[in-house]
Amino acid sequence: MRRFFIILLLALCLTVHLSAQEADWYIGKTIEEIRFEGLVSVAETELSGLIRPYIGSPYDDALSWDIQGKLYALDYFDIIIPEILPSDSGGIILVFQIQEKPQVDSVTFAGNSKIRRGELQDTVLVKEGDLLNPGALRIDEQAIAALYLEKGFIEAAVTSSFTVDDATNGADIVFTIEEGGQTKISDIRFIGNDKHVADTTLQRQMETKAQSLFNKGLFVETKLQEDLKAIERYYRDQGFIDMKILDVNREIVFDTEENVNKMILSIVIEEGEAWYFGGVTFKGNEVYSAQELEELLSQQPGDVYSDTKFQIDFQRIQDLYYENGYIFNQFSAPETRDEDKRIISYEITIQEFDRAHVENIIIRGNTKTKAYVILREFPLEEGEVFSKTKILEGMMNLYNLQYFDAVEPTPYPGSQDGLMDIVIDVSEGKTSDIGLGLSFSGGADFPISGQVSWNDRNFMGRGQTLGVELTVSPDIVRSSLRFTEPKLFGLRWAGGFDVTYSWSKTRYIRQDRDLNGIPDPYLTWEEYEEENSVPVDSQMEYRSHYLSTGYTTGYTWITRAGRFGISGNINLIWQYVIYDDRIYTPFNNLIRENLNTWKYNDNLTIKGSWDTRDLQFNPTKGFILSEAVTIAGIFGLGNRHYIKSVTRFNWNQQLFNV
Repeated sequence: MRRFFIILLLALCLTVHLSAQEADWYIGKTIEEIRFEGLVSVAETELSGLIRPYIGSPYDDALSWDIQGKLYALDYFDIIIPEILPSDSGGIILVFQIQEKPQVDSVTFAGNSKIRRGELQDTVLVKEGDLLNPGALRIDEQAIAALYLEKGFIEAAVTSSFTVDDATNGADIVFTIEEGGQTKISDIRFIGNDKHVADTTLQRQMETKAQSLFNKGLFVETKLQEDLKAIERYYRDQGFIDMKILDVNREIVFDTEENVNKMILSIVIEEGEAWYFGGVTFKGNEVYSAQELEELLSQQPGDVYSDTKFQIDFQRIQDLYYENGYIFNQFSAPETRDEDKRIISYEITIQEFDRAHVENIIIRGNTKTKAYVILREFPLEEGEVFSKTKILEGMMNLYNLQYFDAVEPTPYPGSQDGLMDIVIDVSEGKTSDIGLGLSFSGGADFPISGQVSWNDRNFMGRGQTLGVELTVSPDIVRSSLRFTEPKLFGLRWAGGFDVTYSWSKTRYIRQDRDLNGIPDPYLTWEEYEEENSVPVDSQMEYRSHYLSTGYTTGYTWITRAGRFGISGNINLIWQYVIYDDRIYTPFNNLIRENLNTWKYNDNLTIKGSWDTRDLQFNPTKGFILSEAVTIAGIFGLGNRHYIKSVTRFNWNQQLFNV
């Protein structure tokens, strides 16, 4: 019996040893493939970028945990179980058994009678088809509650719940809403302001209004807090720097007739006394004299103190340095108070450093637009002195291109003191347009024409404009090509061309078969003017080929006073007319001269402009003044000669800031 137990113990030890060896067989072997089993909603291509760096690496347990950690961080999966299989070539295949999070089958709302389901759906982030993330539902609860608060439901409460179908792994989400009563403001009262500021003046500072014929009077706490800051700011700008809002009382009474809560707001104020501005002294300024800095101040000693004016003046002084490259300077403005005379003064201390120079300008976010197209819009180059004004000007130039939805330049420290990197983050917008359309018009046998057009304002990311257009109908076939290069030789010198060809049928043309100079069938101008029409049998039609080429060039100067531009455009035109002269004789002699021959015409347009608009495509301020003069027949070879002048003036002013 003893021998049996010894043999059994030795066999057990040998088995444990062999198992330990088998358990470690995969350590250090090369990962040749990583597979996923159990994927339903998540595409394997979404995971390929994450796992690709691990292919070819030697396996160890830390690497496996690292992969699993990154997979769990995606928030796609509830359970991940790894399995290791040998490959035919001596490496290993890493297989992850996946259990995905449930997929959202439906999102419903319960208890909402005051806000439509569609508006609630737009508010929450979770959508049908998403993978369920219980943590994210808390964010959606807060979003719904905030929406109700904005509409005056201060008692609204929101909870979320979900059920999962084990058979389909689908989840149904329900947001349960207790709306409560809507709260409207019946009156806003001020207490303690009877000495200096009237109630109506304070009410004008507030977005929160009492219910009236023109205002719903909804109570929104966040808006009220902003209003209280606006009241404090108003007092400080009138010299009452010690003013305090001591309390805000909210008295709520339920109105049974309107079925809403009515609130009376009482704002308790301690005004204090008005203070006066005692002036500013400067310390540490060597680049600019005290007199130069004082010229930037809008407040003068003895004025009633305004906190906003001082902050604007303080910023203006900093900007003077920043715009000239002194961006490392440090500024402080401690105040000094004379309690007896109620005078407040400031000593602006400036710690000056050397000018900053731009080391690198880095572009990020441009997937289509070439970097040089962006850089050429910035009047700032590597090696130049940093300038805040030039960066703002470059931002405006980029927005005027209409290539980008967002432009965000950010300065970063360079490789050493005195150097800065400018990182320009851009978000590209749509620059290509495809147009398809049908037009209906009377007078033709088939009064429908089709149009197709394509236009790219940023062709191949080079900042060029390329467009083509085709119109087809029984009466006209027109095709055109246009191209513009906005920066020739790297200068603000634009150049472009356009080519148009068309074949057309022109109807209802008056005739003069007897060549008496009067439209048929009339013999005198009196008869023609009396009837004021031409019979159908005295009208004709003709066909024509039309070819034109245009060439445009122009230069723009950007100055502090605005953008000044001058441009020129020349058009060269050829037309060929076809009709049966044995039957028809047009009244217009130019058409007769054009019969079965190419007739040439040309015109030249010179245009000058002065543009001060902030944004050319959607201005909020500024104006544009332009004068264009067109001269036809410049080479004396055509049959059209005239001079035309067009003056344009547009002025823009923002009326509402919504």
